[in-house]
Amino acid sequence: MSSLLSQLIDEINSDHGQVYIQKNLPLLEEEIKNVFSSITLCKSLQAAEGYFNSLEPAQTALAKLAFKEGLALSNYLQNFVRDFDRIDDQELKEYLFIKIKKGTYEAADIK
Repeated sequence: MSSLLSQLIDEINSDHGQVYIQKNLPLLEEEIKNVFSSITLCKSLQAAEGYFNSLEPAQTALAKLAFKEGLALSNYLQNFVRDFDRIDDQELKEYLFIKIKKGTYEAADIK
C-alpha cells in the first residue's frame, strides 16, 4: 500500500471532524485511482493481489463513513464502496481485475 494511501486511511479512521475528512476525500479518491493504474501494469491477478489488498482498508473506512457517520461521498467513492464490498470473493476480484486491466472499469459501470 502506498504510504499516502495508508496515511489517508489512518486519518479517516481517526477522530478528526467530518469537515477535515471531507476535505481529504478527493485526495483519497485520487490515490485509489493510482492503485488502479498500478493494477493495469500487472500481468496477472496474483501480481496485483497486493494492490487489491491495499484497497480493502480504504473500502472499509469509506463504508463506515458513509453508512455509520452519514458522510456524503462522491459518486465515484460511493460506487467504489459498493463494487469492492465483497473483494474477498475471488470471482469478483477476477472480474474487477479484467475490467481494470482493460481500462473499462469506471466505478459507475459495475452492477
